[in-house]
Amino acid sequence: MKNELILLLTFLNICTNVFCQHKNVGLKKLKIQPDSKFLIQGTSSLHDWESTIRIIDANILIDTSEFFQIKVLKIKIKTLDLKSKKRHMDKLTHKALKAKMHPYINFLFTHCKIISKTDTLINLKIFGNLNIAGITKNISVSATGVVNKIKTAISLQGSYPLKMTDYNVIPPTALFNTIKTRNEVLINFDLIFQQ
Repeated sequence: MKNELILLLTFLNICTNVFCQHKNVGLKKLKIQPDSKFLIQGTSSLHDWESTIRIIDANILIDTSEFFQIKVLKIKIKTLDLKSKKRHMDKLTHKALKAKMHPYINFLFTHCKIISKTDTLINLKIFGNLNIAGITKNISVSATGVVNKIKTAISLQGSYPLKMTDYNVIPPTALFNTIKTRNEVLINFDLIFQQ
């Protein structure tokens, strides 16, 4: 009886391992690459402006057995890493984003919908939760994905318009309110992931 129990447990363990390996056979975790970019563009009563983010903490888990399916996508950006070419503007931006109280901007993926695809190109809509200055909103972003043929690298490109006030961010002003930043900004991204 003892030997039969040992054999049964061994068999169950083998079956579980085989099932888990088969289940995860198409999953690939890719890491963000240093040449990835975020560009935030806006306007003011004086001129257009832009800020960039070059240090991004992000990773993506894709299921290649389903051609291309995102399972996990997390993006984390340090608010103080948001930089323009003007130091004074950076201070105003960081203050508006409440960087001391909320040091990170986060995006957490929930699901996606593939609109169209070819062998290496995918047009998709990505859904998730965007947290800016402590406020979280459900958003959907249109993006284009470019996948290499062996599915070990992918880039996601697109843009997303938002209003600062939707996240309780007061658009920065300067020179005693004579220069006012417009509420609407456009986020452009080119995220490159690789094994």
